Amino acid sequence: MRCPGCELIAQERDQVPEGRAGYGIKITLLPRQAYEALHRDDPTSGR
Repeated sequence: MRCPGCELIAQERDQVPEGRAGYGIKITLLPRQAYEALHRDDPTSGR
């Protein structure tokens, strides 16, 4: 059994294209506070 963070990374990794299209794509988890700070002024967030 994996931790919840590892499960999320594995799920996101499934979305990365194979081959050259997937080169350079990074998968990361942000702490909730950091994510909210980055998206605070985003009009698409509905806040």
